[in-house]
Amino acid sequence: MRICFETTCAGYPIKLEQSESGKVFKITYGQQIDTTRSYSEAARLLGGALMHAAACEGVLNNEAPND
Repeated sequence: MRICFETTCAGYPIKLEQSESGKVFKITYGQQIDTTRSYSEAARLLGGALMHAAACEGVLNNEAPND
C-alpha cells in the first residue's frame, strides 16, 4: 500500500492508502481501519473521518441542519 494522503487532526492520524494495483483503499482514523474496493466508499470514509475530527477540534458545527 502506498500513502496517498496523511494528516493529524484532533490528535489522531488520518491516512488514505491505495494498493499498488489501485483496486483496494485503506482508510485509517486513529485505531479505526476500513478497507474497501470502492473509490466512492473510500471518499465517503475519508471525508467522514476529516469532518468528525474537525468537529472534535471545534472548528466544524456538526449539528444537523433542518432540511
